[in-house]
Formats: sequence, structure tokens, C-alpha cells
Amino acid sequence: QNLAMPSAAFRPVRSFQTPNLSPFPGLDRGIRVSKNAERWTDDRGEDEMTFVFLEGGTGVGKSTLTWKLQKMGYNVYFEGFVDLCKQHPHLPPTSATMTLKWSSRLMSHLEEVNRLHAQGKIKGSVAFFDR
Repeated sequence: QNLAMPSAAFRPVRSFQTPNLSPFPGLDRGIRVSKNAERWTDDRGEDEMTFVFLEGGTGVGKSTLTWKLQKMGYNVYFEGFVDLCKQHPHLPPTSATMTLKWSSRLMSHLEEVNRLHAQGKIKGSVAFFDR
């Protein structure tokens, strides 16, 4: 069962096919890693957080993947850009002001993750962001 189906334009660079290659137990099939991603290693410091940004076109399975990650106990944060645009209909989505509002929201999420991590409330020291 594929959790994230790549679009026709997406050419996977690396696929997690065996549990020992997947950093997230239960997500060892159908996951594709960006060519820019570094191979997951266990040599992260105990205090170090990992931020994973999930990206992809409409219908590739991001919602399914984020649902499963949440069910597995991971912290998932949603971009909410469409909602942000609805809250500020007077601002064009491509405006500098909207970009700053979106960036500010992302920074707030990152700060929250770091605060929760300091309290030991982030599973596996990893947080996912659905973009």
C-alpha cells in the first residue's frame, strides 16, 4: 500500500524499501525522499530536532500520510495557506505582506516545536510540516 503516490512529473530518487532504511517505523513503503535530503542517521544529538517538510502536488497522498503520522503519535503542523488567504481576502496571495504572514505563522510553529521538544513532548525529536 503506497501512502504517497508520486505524480507523473516526480521521479523518486531514493525509496525506503526496508524497515532499517526508514526512520519512521510503519512508513517503510511508498515513501520517496527528495534528492536534496540527507540520508537519515542516528548520530543526531539528543537535543537536536529534525524538521520534515512534506511537499507534493494535489492528490499525491500528503493528507493520508499526515493522518498516519498523527495516528502514530508524531507532531504534524499544517501550512494553512488557503485559510490564511481567506482570513485576508484584501491581500493578494503573492503579495509581500501575505508572504510575511505565512512566514510568521511558520516561525510560530517552529518555536512551538522547540518549546515542546525542550519539555520532552516531541516523539522521536521530529516534527512534520504539511506544505
